[in-house]
Amino acid sequence: LTKLTASFFSSIAIFSSSKRIILAPAAKEFCNSVSNPINENNGSKNVNFSYNPGVPVLKNINIKIKEKERLALVGYTGAGKSTFVKLLSRFYDPIQGEVLIDGKNLKDLKINSLRGKMGIVSQENFLFSGTIKDNIKFGKLDASDEEVISTAKQVQAHDFIMELENGYNTIVGERGNKLSEGQKQLISFARALILNPPILILDEATSSIDPYSELLIQQALKTLLKNRTSISIAHRLSTIINSDRIIVLDKGKIIEEGSHQTLVDLDGFYNQLYQMQFKDPFKKEKIEEEVLADIDIRGDSYNKGDRFSRFI
Repeated sequence: LTKLTASFFSSIAIFSSSKRIILAPAAKEFCNSVSNPINENNGSKNVNFSYNPGVPVLKNINIKIKEKERLALVGYTGAGKSTFVKLLSRFYDPIQGEVLIDGKNLKDLKINSLRGKMGIVSQENFLFSGTIKDNIKFGKLDASDEEVISTAKQVQAHDFIMELENGYNTIVGERGNKLSEGQKQLISFARALILNPPILILDEATSSIDPYSELLIQQALKTLLKNRTSISIAHRLSTIINSDRIIVLDKGKIIEEGSHQTLVDLDGFYNQLYQMQFKDPFKKEKIEEEVLADIDIRGDSYNKGDRFSRFI
């Protein structure tokens, strides 16, 4: 009886959540389509946004994203970073202003065409309870087995997949619960890359994984970010130090903008964040040594001359 009662209330909660999704109005779209959204007319113009009336989340945001630029957004939790990329991928529309892709207002573009030009990897690695191959192919439903394998190799996922008993036909379990966080993240990267999107969005994509997986993912990012426009959100500044441009958000406003060195020299908000994360000059070196030792134990190959860009 106790289990039945718990199941009953759980079902009510699920029904309520499903009802909100089913009854949500469809996003309005028009007949135009995206042609090649990687020019200098991407970004936002005078954008304001609120989830609740009278509580602004973004205030007068103006960002121009250049072709193949590596752009990073940093700031405290709640600064508006994730909200901006949700507007860019049109999960929400701004209350005021415009979000532009290829010089066109997102409201004038087909949603499927728009999102077909974007690869999105978030902090939460949601996998479906099918096979590894099926989860990668969700990024491109008509992908061949050869494309799946080639993409997995590019993001450093192939080796661990082949170590599994059923390889690419391994069932990942509900929400991928049979895989580690790092393995799930690599599959998410493969899913984003297989479509070869000109725009890549990374929303805290490396925030909850172990150091060994982080090394593999840093290698994968070299492939993911090559020859494409990217927007990265990060709390750990070491993941975005090499970005072409860093935009600092605070309470929904842009307060600083520039390269890493420019912002450090400015000695403002960004530099305060940087100093807090790098205040122990020996910490990064210690972690590098630990990770390299772990790799040696595992027998994996890694170029020790490569720069570690996250461990702080």
